[in-house]
Amino acid sequence: MDMYQGTREALARIVEAGGFEQPAEALTVLIHNADNEIQRDMSQIDVLLNVARLRETKR
Repeated sequence: MDMYQGTREALARIVEAGGFEQPAEALTVLIHNADNEIQRDMSQIDVLLNVARLRETKR
């Protein structure tokens, strides 16, 4: 899967912290947990998918 270096590094930290064997496993868990949160409380979609907020934290 193509991704920026910073994204690869972030994913590697998530894989390590979560004890996952493969990045795909971590991505699957993240996607399904995010989906569950959105279904439970749709107001969280703005926080979860806020690209501007992500860019601010990287400065």
